[in-house]
Amino acid sequence: MVKTRMQRPHSPSKAVPWLHYANTAALIAVVIFFLLPIFFMILVAFKTTEEMANSPFSLPLSLNFSNFLTALQRLDFLRLITNTIVITIISSVLTVLLSSLAAYPIARVRTKWMNGVYQLFLIGLTLPFFVVLLPLYLLARDLGLLGTIPGIVFVYTAFNLPFAIFFTAGFISAIPIELEEAASIDGSTPLSTFRYIILPLLRPANATVAMFIALSVWNDLLLPLLFFNRNEQRTIMPGVYTVVGEFSTPYNELFGAALLASLPLFIFYLILQRQIIAGVSAGSVKG
Repeated sequence: MVKTRMQRPHSPSKAVPWLHYANTAALIAVVIFFLLPIFFMILVAFKTTEEMANSPFSLPLSLNFSNFLTALQRLDFLRLITNTIVITIISSVLTVLLSSLAAYPIARVRTKWMNGVYQLFLIGLTLPFFVVLLPLYLLARDLGLLGTIPGIVFVYTAFNLPFAIFFTAGFISAIPIELEEAASIDGSTPLSTFRYIILPLLRPANATVAMFIALSVWNDLLLPLLFFNRNEQRTIMPGVYTVVGEFSTPYNELFGAALLASLPLFIFYLILQRQIIAGVSAGSVKG
């Protein structure tokens, strides 16, 4: 009698390490691809004009801080940074506050009227910025808000509200409604429930929204050029752009100014890092 061996089912466990290594290699390649421009910017920022002309991709011979000093003196950097920080903080706080107040009833009140309001905000996500730029400019001009910080803050807030409400409403929808029902039984009003229960739970979502808004406001070039005619009113990005010449550009000075301009935003991200990661993770799982 011929004995037949039973074939074991093929186990895919041997293929898993190769897939893991391939994914790791792909992620490393993506990270290197995005970090190379930043690394090149840092290299050039510490070079002299001669080193930049002779060998732009080599390491600097010494740490040269003259480009940063030139940016601080030539661009009146402290004033530009101050203007940008004020506009960014006010725009972020105002947008986060209004979006939290608007998203709470949108997420909890289930009526056709409230659903229509939500759809109206969603339409704002589909409108390109250049479509609403002229109406916003004319409205600000008629209200006498051109050349003022409140004017540009109102525009930033109005433009970022649809995204902020969409993100925050999805986060609130994942919060168990039993928490609010228990607070209502204890005699809590809707306003106090929002203040003491919902708002503390919104910290990760609000930190994520604030970071996205801060990025868009800080890196914006068009609106400050459109709203502010005087140099002392402008923000950091139009100031850095003045380094770009008509026929030639000192890239070592430009990258030094760009590196200084990115530093406060990087510090802001480090402060809110935990909240941002928690907000993005919660949104991806619960949303």
